[in-house]
Amino acid sequence: MSKRLLMSMTVASSLLLVACQDDAPVEETTEVAVEQEQAKETTTDVIEQVEETTTQVSVEEAAEEDAKINVVPPTEPAAQVEEPVSQTTTSLFTQYEQKLSATAASAERVYDNAMTTIEMEEAAQQAFSLWDALLNEMYGVLKNELSAADFEELRADQREWIAERDDYATYQATEQANGGSAYTMLYIDAQAQYTAQRCSDFLYDFMVSL
Repeated sequence: MSKRLLMSMTVASSLLLVACQDDAPVEETTEVAVEQEQAKETTTDVIEQVEETTTQVSVEEAAEEDAKINVVPPTEPAAQVEEPVSQTTTSLFTQYEQKLSATAASAERVYDNAMTTIEMEEAAQQAFSLWDALLNEMYGVLKNELSAADFEELRADQREWIAERDDYATYQATEQANGGSAYTMLYIDAQAQYTAQRCSDFLYDFMVSL
């Protein structure tokens, strides 16, 4: 082979090698460019998805805020103010009307088993004690309920009443006993009856009109 041909082949080989080297970067550059473009498209898609999600969340939050603003809380019923319960005339009258009836029933029962004169005398004393206790209780109530002037009038009347009670008891016992042993029992029984009537007077003459 001549030197010229050898040199020509050498030059051709060199040119071919250079051409190959020049083509490789072009292909690599093209692939890089494609990958970058794909990355940009992916990034754009992600950004659009984030924006859509953010927009949807914002719309939902705005709707919730509007709902909160438009919600009208239920109106609670107005609390009923309880007026203080005072001891009215009716309640006071009813209370002692019931006590009057209960005392009358108890005073009658004490005589149920009384057979002898002594037992009758003891029963009369028990009945008188029941009526006297109720009368004193009602007298104390009237002291608090009546005006000072009205109670002073009642106090004076009560002193006169005590004297009248004893006179009545003496008269009844004397008329019925005829000097017999039943005098004491009849005297106490008359006191009990007179006191029972006084309790009724307190109820219907004073307590009913307080």
